[in-house]
Amino acid sequence: MLNAITGRKENLYSLFKKELKQAQEVKIIVAFLKESGVKLIVDDLKKQALKNGAEIKIITGKYLNITEPSALYLLKDKLGDMVDLRFYDKDSISFHPKAYFLKKEEEKVLFIGSSNISASAFTNGVEWNYRMIDEVDEVAYERFEQEFDRIFAEESTVIDEEELRNYASSWSKPQVEIVEEKEEPERPEPRGAQIEALHELKLARKEGVKKGLVVAATGVGKTYLVAFDSIKFDKVLFVAHREEILRQTKKTYESIEPELEVTFFTGEEKDASGDIVLASVQKLRREEYLAEDHFLPDEFDYIVVDEFHHAGADSYLKVLDYFEPEFLLGKKDLEKKLSTHKRADLILRNYRNLAGQRTLGFCASINHARYMAEYFNENNIRAVCVHSSSDQREYFMERKEAVEKLEAGDIDVIFAVDIFNEGVDIPALDTVLFLRPTESYVVFLQQLGRGLREYKEKEYLKVLDFIGNYKRAHYVPFLLAGENPMKKDKQDLKKIDDFDYPNGCQISFDFEVIDLFNEIQKHDSFRDRMEEEYYRLKKYLGRRPLRKDIQEGVDIDTKEYMRRTYHGEKGYLRFLASIDELKEGEEEWLDIIVEKFLYRLERTSMNKSYKIPTLLALLEDGKLQPEVDIEEVGESFMNYYYNYKLHQKDLNNKKHEGWEEWSREEFKKAALENPVHFLTKGRESKFFSYDEINEQFRLSEDLVPYLNEDLAEHFKDILEYRSRRYFSRRFKEEG
Repeated sequence: MLNAITGRKENLYSLFKKELKQAQEVKIIVAFLKESGVKLIVDDLKKQALKNGAEIKIITGKYLNITEPSALYLLKDKLGDMVDLRFYDKDSISFHPKAYFLKKEEEKVLFIGSSNISASAFTNGVEWNYRMIDEVDEVAYERFEQEFDRIFAEESTVIDEEELRNYASSWSKPQVEIVEEKEEPERPEPRGAQIEALHELKLARKEGVKKGLVVAATGVGKTYLVAFDSIKFDKVLFVAHREEILRQTKKTYESIEPELEVTFFTGEEKDASGDIVLASVQKLRREEYLAEDHFLPDEFDYIVVDEFHHAGADSYLKVLDYFEPEFLLGKKDLEKKLSTHKRADLILRNYRNLAGQRTLGFCASINHARYMAEYFNENNIRAVCVHSSSDQREYFMERKEAVEKLEAGDIDVIFAVDIFNEGVDIPALDTVLFLRPTESYVVFLQQLGRGLREYKEKEYLKVLDFIGNYKRAHYVPFLLAGENPMKKDKQDLKKIDDFDYPNGCQISFDFEVIDLFNEIQKHDSFRDRMEEEYYRLKKYLGRRPLRKDIQEGVDIDTKEYMRRTYHGEKGYLRFLASIDELKEGEEEWLDIIVEKFLYRLERTSMNKSYKIPTLLALLEDGKLQPEVDIEEVGESFMNYYYNYKLHQKDLNNKKHEGWEEWSREEFKKAALENPVHFLTKGRESKFFSYDEINEQFRLSEDLVPYLNEDLAEHFKDILEYRSRRYFSRRFKEEG
């Protein structure tokens, strides 16, 4: 038997595993445990404990945070009561032992040397260990074992659930980390914080908990975590608001367990037969599906709800109120709280080191502004909060008074919520604090612009950005150069060195920041930006955004929402369909004349704006009419002329000279000769016609069965959007 073990080909793991097969007692004492090493031995330990009833005792250290919480959670999760796991608790004494005691029926074996529990220490690292047995050097063996027993009894703390949680909550990645070469497993396995969460979820279910929420930072792999936890259940429902999330989730489940049957219940597919059913909330929430002829309340054993804060909460409540699973899990990204002592202290320290004399801080909410004002005052900085609420009055000051006192030097800082975005100039302002995520290009420029006015005592403006919005970090060069990054597709994004900044401006970035920007830019999907902006606006409005809402509330050109979908179709209706945002009944419009009608309205040629009043004549009290008398079209035309008479490019042409003196009949004639003619003779002729006998402007008979409130809303929305877009362009041209 090999006794001198030097690592690599002669590694500790192969010999330890061989001896373990006959062990009746296992004692391990190591300076640290790592997840990689525990994964190697935990299943072998479990088999032996179940087979021979082997008693397992493990002592480890927690110095410098090298012991990973995930390693401890993995041992607790796999071995449960079969392991007595302890921390060495003498913090003032160095702790570096590495010894493995294996008591067999006929002999006792000890591996002692340099290997802690990690994959590299067990396998491919240069680690020297010695295998000794008690009969060769009984005195030495007993001395080592007696010291283990003494430390175990007198100088260790049991790692129970509370101790483990305390260690995990205070643990941070060590500054000096042991880097290991890792072989990727054939199939994904739980790792890091996933192991911790899976253990806690399992424990919660044992205690009778039926609902849970996983709150985790980006990078933890929440979809994999959910898949690992739910895959053991017979029937799983995963609910999300975006089809792309569901498609990615399918890949996740299948990578873990390729034999699983994964099906979709979305706008285009309605298959609920799979082991894992991936459903869009927009489809599932409908009353026709939340019924026993489609799904029984206890149809699913495990239900996952994904990021419901992006969609309307009411949509999910309908689903959650109906189903009765064995376990329900929500997933949510961890957003670091803005109002925390640690964060406020960071802001305060940088304020004292970098800020000027007069500062304006943009906050996320009224409570956030009040908190920051309170924190600064407690630290002897004269600060007030300015907002629109009449309830929160602590540290509050009216805007006008606050500006006057800031300029006079009677206060140092104003913490504000939105109220200073535009319309208020404070020339003396020399410092701006960004304390809230700025999702809009326009808002960013408005906030930055508050401090850009020249002032006799001000050499430059200091901007301290504490947000670090990683998803948008690479937009900073665009914003500072006065360009709108939301209008850029990935291939259009410039390199940082290519930007032209205003005269007199010098901007430099750390090389690491440049690398970070370039890396983020590689993965900046224009389509994802479109959807994120859509849901941001939906959350703000409290309803599904219309085209005119997109035009006013999103920095991406509205036309992009009408020409980009996953499947190649065009039009806003298709965009809504691609993210399962169609209302009940609107799905029937796809691939028939209604969809083509709406898309043609979105795209119809409009060198002049005459078509708008002509089409508006079809609306009466918000309802879309199948036909309208030409006199009413003429009247709509007349009202339009008077309302928009300043737009000379439309109105002052030879045919329309002297229109101010026209009669109603002349307006009717002008409408008939121009917009009605082109709408009924050109590309739109399949949707519109003119009945010369009855003198009526009509919609196609094929559209008449679909004339309801929803179609009227789309029709009106398109005309308002086209009108605003048209006149916005005209204003710029007439400049």
